[in-house]
Amino acid sequence: MASNLRVDNIQPSTAMGIGIGTANGSVTFNADVTGGLNVTNGSVGIGTDTPTQDLEIQDDTLPTVIVRNRTSSSYARVLLDEVGDAGGGFTINRLGSTSSAYGGARAAQIWNHANAPIVFGTNNTEAARFNTSGNLAFVSGNGIDFSATADGSGTTTSELLDDYEEGTWTPLTSNFTNTVGTNDCRYTKIGRKVHVTGALTRNQVSAPTSAFFTITGFPFVRNTNTRSIHGNFWLDNGSTASDNIGGIVYMYLTDSLIFATASNPAQQASTRYVNATDFADTRGILFSVTYITD
Repeated sequence: MASNLRVDNIQPSTAMGIGIGTANGSVTFNADVTGGLNVTNGSVGIGTDTPTQDLEIQDDTLPTVIVRNRTSSSYARVLLDEVGDAGGGFTINRLGSTSSAYGGARAAQIWNHANAPIVFGTNNTEAARFNTSGNLAFVSGNGIDFSATADGSGTTTSELLDDYEEGTWTPLTSNFTNTVGTNDCRYTKIGRKVHVTGALTRNQVSAPTSAFFTITGFPFVRNTNTRSIHGNFWLDNGSTASDNIGGIVYMYLTDSLIFATASNPAQQASTRYVNATDFADTRGILFSVTYITD
């Protein structure tokens, strides 16, 4: 027959101890009432007589908190919530061995059920966050660090990928005497490398006023220490293939693209600039170029 211990209305001036006489025994609280075991005031300490927080656990080996579900198809959960808040709280879940929830069997889940980000920080400073769109966003200057990978034979200046952007841009052609229509001009920026494409159309507008055709207005300023510019173009200059010309593009330090071609396709050394003559009946020009920004 199990023995019972009941203590009512005791108000000691310092503390009250409940224990048993054997080192390997335990004290079990079997609450068969709705309220369970309640600590209405003060702190709970495990391994310490002076807890500094609501619950504090100390151990010389490996302090551990176990939350274990007895049903393999369900999950164990730690919930952080606010009284009266309808946001749903923040949970850390571990799925059971037969669970079919997000991630599948034995998956670990981190959820913010509210419409708010999950923020990661180090040294008391935000480093990155999953925003409400589900994207991983780094703070300015942070990114993916590849310093653990093998380095090349040159001098490494950075192994941090900290920027990606894509969008549209509007080329400027100030050396035309009339407006040049733009169509599908786009750019992609990965780190410091910028790749731009352009499709310009002309509807019987005047030819270039300068000696050669140039384009400015790029989405990012070119790094002035970088002189290697890669690009090409195709000029649809007439109704037959023989009227069309193509070539390479050069970029000035002022971020102006100059289009150059060979006067005779068989003689690539005979290079000249695309000029007004080439635009006698031009329907469009396509180009792409890759350069480095700061």
